[in-house]
Amino acid sequence: MGVTTPMRPATRSERGPGRRPLRGHGVIRETIPNLRRLALLALSPSLGVALIALSYHQSLRSTSAQSGYFLTFWAGIISGAGPLVHRLCSRKVLEGERQLVVAGLALFTFAPKYLRNASGPLFYDERAHWVQLNQVVSGHHLYVANDAVPIVQYYPGLHALSGVIVQATGLSSWTVAEIVVAVVHVLGALAAYMLARTMLPPQGAGIVAAIYMTNAEWIYFDTQFAYESLGVTLVMWVLYFAARTFRARTSRDRTLWAAMVIFVGGLSTVTHHLSTAFLSGILILSVVVLTTAAVVRVVRGGDPHWERIIWLALPALAVSTGLIAYVRLIAPETSEYLGSPVGDVVAQFKSMIMPSSDGQGGRRPFAGSQIPSYERYAAMAAPIVVALLLVWQFVATRAFTRLSGRGLTVVMHWVAVVYVLSIPLVLTIAGSELARRSWAFTYVGVGVVLARLVLAGLHRRAALVGPAAASVLCLLTIGNLAAGQNVPYRFPGPYIFGSDARSVTANMVDAASWWGRIDPDDSSVVVDRYNGVLYQAIPGTRLATPSDGPVLDFYVTQNPPTAPLVRSLADQGFRYLVIDKNLQRWSPMLGSYIAPGELPPGQTVHPVAAKVLERWVNSPYTTRVYDSDQITIYRLDPAYARASWR
Repeated sequence: MGVTTPMRPATRSERGPGRRPLRGHGVIRETIPNLRRLALLALSPSLGVALIALSYHQSLRSTSAQSGYFLTFWAGIISGAGPLVHRLCSRKVLEGERQLVVAGLALFTFAPKYLRNASGPLFYDERAHWVQLNQVVSGHHLYVANDAVPIVQYYPGLHALSGVIVQATGLSSWTVAEIVVAVVHVLGALAAYMLARTMLPPQGAGIVAAIYMTNAEWIYFDTQFAYESLGVTLVMWVLYFAARTFRARTSRDRTLWAAMVIFVGGLSTVTHHLSTAFLSGILILSVVVLTTAAVVRVVRGGDPHWERIIWLALPALAVSTGLIAYVRLIAPETSEYLGSPVGDVVAQFKSMIMPSSDGQGGRRPFAGSQIPSYERYAAMAAPIVVALLLVWQFVATRAFTRLSGRGLTVVMHWVAVVYVLSIPLVLTIAGSELARRSWAFTYVGVGVVLARLVLAGLHRRAALVGPAAASVLCLLTIGNLAAGQNVPYRFPGPYIFGSDARSVTANMVDAASWWGRIDPDDSSVVVDRYNGVLYQAIPGTRLATPSDGPVLDFYVTQNPPTAPLVRSLADQGFRYLVIDKNLQRWSPMLGSYIAPGELPPGQTVHPVAAKVLERWVNSPYTTRVYDSDQITIYRLDPAYARASWR
């Protein structure tokens, strides 16, 4: 007779490794933290956006001596981006989730600019591109002349893309503009992550993406509806394709990735001149650096990988040649447009070293700025910290020799060097804008350098690496944003004469609306820069520029207009003159009346004497047809042109 023994649970050794009984409360313990994390990642950006909106509301009621809205703004940035950045830079995160977090962080960084002017264009370049889009849609053809930014007509990539969407969906041009820029913004962040992923593990790529999104142009400038916003994203994807070309192992893969470099590089060429110029420079730098590294490996008896370098050099040459051909054949004005600032930078550096009698060339950063002192200190400290860490990476880790075989890693280190070399340009008037534009491209190199340092510290389990990395990231976020845009661009507030973002008043809008309703026979008007953005938005309107003659004389001198100028304006159909009476009260904040660089060296802007503007009341050349507290509009008499010509 058999004996039945009661069953007992198996021991751990009997169950074998990796096997354990499924218990419901264990699943719950794992699920609840995941739900909390997802809720935090979803709700924190909403809280951040609400605080940023509150800071804008506070700025409308604050004076220049009160800066509480800055603290509210930074509270919104930290609360909205902090959890996303923490998750992005964590080690145990799935690849797909990390990419979603990159996209979420990019969308959050799009919010400050969107809240700034959700209902329509506000900044000068943005208005010019919006007008260009409307002209492309209404005229059904590209390469339309643009008076506000003439070079825009030769680079229709953004307007062609947006115009197709407008016609396909029926949405308003501004709605499409915001959608396009938001999508492009997200794709640019993903491109930075994917580029870093070819050189670093997922955690390192996440750190690169977080650092890249702290660059000075990211939040307010490259979120405008302007061709650089699309150009930067195209450049980042081309660099990713170039990295894949260099890393590819088969001829088929190399051909595919090289073709993508050439194709997207061509799209960049017809989208933005400066972006493609930076792209060509980075590609050429890549070939030079990798060739030098290959020579070093040959000397040391290693494999130079010449075939990979050649496959990278061919599309680099194609992109550079395509840019040169496009500029020479389609957009010859680009050479003068880009060459003038370069020449001015050289002259101003020379003036700083050997001061001339006019004292022109140098500038003092943040002179007259309203930003808090901690933002100024952060803006000055950020590039210094980057430079010191870059030197440490090169010297202490011998980056050039140790990284020469790891894709474009060593190239990104030299791109970071270009960022450091651009910092002195900020001290010149002409070079300041050029330097800031370059940071949208070179900061991906900064991200790679800093990410490698963080990963090395984490690998050694250094206790202070995490807090130190978080502190540096906060420093870069605050400092770069302060260095990128001034207070009127960042915050709404009271009227400031001569500021693109705060110079439009109800009087100006009423005058432009009246002028648009009278439907003049030819829509050509002499107007200052700040009123001109309203008139240019009226379909078919043409604005006078310095290329049409010395039109600045209408505003700043008491001399009568010369006969050649009067005749030239009459022949071109300019029939109206707009006078803003605030010209006699304040100097324009941006330092120009009609266009940058309009004044001779040594001459600065100043309030215009009342008699200079009032002379048009009794001039036989003008007839007053509109008058308000701020704006007066005169009709120009073509008969006076014939009399003056004789």
